[in-house]
Amino acid sequence: MKNLDSKEYYEMIKSDKLSVVKYGASWCGPCRVLAPIMDGVSTKFDDVNFGEIDVDAQSEITREQGVRSVPTIIFFKKGEIVERMVGLQQADFYESKINSLK
Repeated sequence: MKNLDSKEYYEMIKSDKLSVVKYGASWCGPCRVLAPIMDGVSTKFDDVNFGEIDVDAQSEITREQGVRSVPTIIFFKKGEIVERMVGLQQADFYESKINSLK
């Protein structure tokens, strides 16, 4: 998944397509475990946007979205949050969630 700068982030979450944003940090063990899981999930959905926010580098976005724990996954549609998840899950859980939100 691509690490987003603020311009890319705001453009992506306002999209008509479902956007999945992972908020994480390089020092976070569960975030490192989640990275390859989300990379794999992202290859299965051409019709969904995926991106990542480094909470240390993008602290303003992190505060704006109320992210208090990492990893956090937030699902957006047209700029609105449609789902928020905190913690680590298996790939099939994320795939099922994405299918239900598209």
